[in-house]
Amino acid sequence: MSDYSMIALKMTRNFDVPPEKVFDAWLNQEIMKKWLFTLERTNKVAQNNPQVGGTWEIVDHRDGKDYHAIGEYIEIDRPNKIVFTFQMPQFSESTDTVIVELRDTQHGCEMTFTQTSSFCMKKIGRKQISRKR
Repeated sequence: MSDYSMIALKMTRNFDVPPEKVFDAWLNQEIMKKWLFTLERTNKVAQNNPQVGGTWEIVDHRDGKDYHAIGEYIEIDRPNKIVFTFQMPQFSESTDTVIVELRDTQHGCEMTFTQTSSFCMKKIGRKQISRKR
């Protein structure tokens, strides 16, 4: 049995706006600071370079602590797909992959969000994982 395990979170949501608007909400730093891993009132930093190989960073300040979320853009296909990495270095060395896929619908668009994580079972313990299910 491998010491590493993969877990994926997948969710779908419908929006009453065209895919371009949802796509831009993921890449426009003025919009990002209102919702992406943060709230506008607690956001300290929202920076990004939305191109393949470009990076992004969010710093959220809550309860006297700064929480850093960082990543790199792997694929950008406007307005259909964004793929980027996600890390929170103060909590883990692991890097997640996030895929955002958008498609037109009759009343706007459908977004499918998939986040894939890999983690070491030895570091967190198999019993801890099985209890959380």
